[in-house]
Amino acid sequence: MYARLIAFVVDSNYRSKGIGRLVLTEAERYAKGLGADGIGLYSGNRAEREDAPQFYKKMGYSAKSTGFVRRLF
Repeated sequence: MYARLIAFVVDSNYRSKGIGRLVLTEAERYAKGLGADGIGLYSGNRAEREDAPQFYKKMGYSAKSTGFVRRLF
């Protein structure tokens, strides 16, 4: 079983202060307590999220998937 972290954003005014590391570590601990043996999340690829992939890699996460979108008019 794995857990899915749906939304995870630290306000830009509070980044690089250890808050993201603390929250993500707690989410991992919580997921383990539920019996999960893995955790997944989606980082996004917008300009305002460009630092997120590096943060997740630093936390030991690996890039594994690509998302796709199509507008329907």
